[in-house]
Amino acid sequence: MESVEKMFEKPRLQKMYMDFLSKEGYKPELESQGDVAFKYQGKQYSIEIYDEDPGFGRLCLMEEAEFGENLIYAHIAASKTSGSIKLVKTYIRDMHDDGLDGKEFIVFAIPFLLTKPDHFENYFQRMLDDMQNAYNEFDEIMGQLCNNEENEEK
Repeated sequence: MESVEKMFEKPRLQKMYMDFLSKEGYKPELESQGDVAFKYQGKQYSIEIYDEDPGFGRLCLMEEAEFGENLIYAHIAASKTSGSIKLVKTYIRDMHDDGLDGKEFIVFAIPFLLTKPDHFENYFQRMLDDMQNAYNEFDEIMGQLCNNEENEEK
């Protein structure tokens, strides 16, 4: 029987994710930090792999955004989205501390824990669907919040 450490070695997981995504018709790429990136419906996703926590991973969609004066609404929309879409954590990330000139990003992330590496394939489409639902939900809530402010100003 294979050890857990061996099953979840980073190079092995990278290959497994790359092979699976290729088989499904995506064009995965290995990022410099070791995550696996791919595009879905025009958006750049990544599967984050953690050396220090075998079996734990995260499907992530992070897009640059300029919220400006609507930043508080973005935080509210992210919180509401996280509360309504079960699997997806939605939050705003200010990259000022990461040396990216204070850029803001909207992040949608689904952490996952695998007991066997190949279980990922069973959940992948569900994760993508929930991620898309969260993206749409966030967009809708932001629109409502911003429209309410515009109506109050009139």
